[in-house]
Amino acid sequence: MNKDWSKLKQSANQIPTNDSLLPYVLEVLKNGEEATNHVIRNRVYDFLSIPEEIKNIKYPNYPDDDGILANRFSFSLSKLYKAKARHLSDYRSRTTLVDTIRRSTYRKGTRRGT
Repeated sequence: MNKDWSKLKQSANQIPTNDSLLPYVLEVLKNGEEATNHVIRNRVYDFLSIPEEIKNIKYPNYPDDDGILANRFSFSLSKLYKAKARHLSDYRSRTTLVDTIRRSTYRKGTRRGT
């Protein structure tokens, strides 16, 4: 798996797109422990060694928010959960890739009952 953030698909301002972050969200959730959105996001940042200047780019109209990359990361995590992402090895699998435990807390997916 690529660990160089600069090789990810990027927007015009050199910030990785939310779809390019999807596999990395799954990678840091592999251990199965519960983690908040913030913790997962920081693990992805560390895994990819994303520099501070990229993490700190803000939307011009929202200078007090977390930043563009944090926003894109949240979209990635939300997409995986809302899509009820399934293991790619078996499209009929009842095992999701991402579960939510409570608001803003996620873990690696578990086997669902029938």
